[in-house]
Amino acid sequence: MKLPGWLRQWGARFLAWRSDEIGGMLHDYANGKWILLATWNTQKESDAAIEIVDNMMNCGRDSIFIAMIKVGPSQGYFIVEDSNRSKFYLRGFWQGIYEPDEAFRDVRNYCRKLADKMGFRRPDANA
Repeated sequence: MKLPGWLRQWGARFLAWRSDEIGGMLHDYANGKWILLATWNTQKESDAAIEIVDNMMNCGRDSIFIAMIKVGPSQGYFIVEDSNRSKFYLRGFWQGIYEPDEAFRDVRNYCRKLADKMGFRRPDANA
């Protein structure tokens, strides 16, 4: 029997949040285009990514940023933050508990809803 998604998500997030970071990636959602802004494997590179977010969040432009923090093979978490600074969205993944593709799908759907709420025009399906 498979446990409910919310419980598996909680378990994956708990494990990932309490593990040491080994790297990550930062994306600008860019209305669904997911533009890679930075990757890191060291603290210095991580600090540079945080500085990118700080600068972009303070520029006055509506934006959504996604950081993927890796703590192991197929283990980690996503953090979504928007320029309105209303809250951040956290989705953990841990192979065998809450799969990376499940967490990615959750993040993608959350970002689309957030972009709609922020007034971003939906991209043409034919483009």
